[in-house]
Amino acid sequence: MDELETGGTVVQAAGGNTCSLKFKAFVLDGFVRDAFAGATVGTAIGYNASEARRALKSEKAQAKAKPGPVSVALDYPLVRTGRSRDDIVRRVEEVTGRPWKRSNCWFCTYSLSCGSMPEHLVRLREEPAAAARAMRLEYVSMALNENGSLYPNKEPLHTQVAADGSIEALGEFEALLNDPGQDWALYRVRRVYTAGRIEACREKHLDDCIEPACRDRALKGTPWRSLTVVASGTRAACAGRLQEEAAEAGGALERDQRHGVPIQRLYMRRLPNPMRFGAAEEFLVCAPATAVEKARRNFPKVWHRVAVLGLPA
Repeated sequence: MDELETGGTVVQAAGGNTCSLKFKAFVLDGFVRDAFAGATVGTAIGYNASEARRALKSEKAQAKAKPGPVSVALDYPLVRTGRSRDDIVRRVEEVTGRPWKRSNCWFCTYSLSCGSMPEHLVRLREEPAAAARAMRLEYVSMALNENGSLYPNKEPLHTQVAADGSIEALGEFEALLNDPGQDWALYRVRRVYTAGRIEACREKHLDDCIEPACRDRALKGTPWRSLTVVASGTRAACAGRLQEEAAEAGGALERDQRHGVPIQRLYMRRLPNPMRFGAAEEFLVCAPATAVEKARRNFPKVWHRVAVLGLPA
């Protein structure tokens, strides 16, 4: 959670479950490597009978893994024995004498896609302070990236909590935003989307090739982001500074209504519509000052090539 807050983002659904990789797989793999070097280790994974596709995906990933000091033999006992999630929940309750809740985090992006949203909303009602922090995480992410919701292409968490009628959680969230001890920041966000490389370039040139002829603006390349703090202070002070910047630039603030608490941005540069890669955007926005300044290495060079010179990468 701390890593996400300082990064100004939410858990990314694309590219695999990075949370499980970081906090389960990497930790367990390290232990197995240290404790059982030279041995073959059996690993049981708890996918249930309805998750055979996940088991197949896991097998494919294991087949591609580089040989290491430990040989791993994967097993999926619930898939193998045909036991569903309901079977397991029922069995655990028989043994422990109480129902067992899902183990997902309260800021998990998979709570919607995995069909556990009703249970998730119950948990957020029971833990309004945790719900508020998750909503603040999403609010900052959406301020810095209009597509930064916890649930891509779906309603934000704040909207779902409001629809669930969790007044206490919504109150906690508002209290977080208005807490006198909560610093706010006026952020400058610059983002570049380079154009992707054509196949001939991949076959003939090095990975860092930036020749315009080797790029296709219809293909997405690498996204780059720079986040800097223009000013900091109270919520009201940062909002006032944003108004001043808009007046000085002669521009109008754009009000994003997708979040339950509207987000205002001052755009200096917009992405093209329809999107053509080799494009850049730049805007100012106010948000709780949880995200730290950060830019990818060589961002100034990439910004100059794409935003200033108009090159595809």
